[in-house]
Amino acid sequence: MNFIPTECTTQSTPLEFLVFVSIMERQAVVLGDEPTSSKLPPEKWSEVIQTLIQGIKKKKISAGFVDAIAMSGSLLQAHFPISEKTIQMSFLIIASY
Repeated sequence: MNFIPTECTTQSTPLEFLVFVSIMERQAVVLGDEPTSSKLPPEKWSEVIQTLIQGIKKKKISAGFVDAIAMSGSLLQAHFPISEKTIQMSFLIIASY
């Protein structure tokens, strides 16, 4: 699976990741752009994915996403320190059952 960044960020180096969930296909994936993937390989995202899946299983999808996004922020902050000028978050959630 490939992730093509949108380049809609205020950072000098784009930093983006995608959280993808297909309930019908029972699949959840976290993909990072090049800077993210170079510091955080797919194995690092397994706990984020498990948190998301647990939320879905408990029928608390929104809470699962919120927790997964918060965990992602913690993982990213360890490698990419943030400041007020570098924060920009975009969300697109498409649900299909």
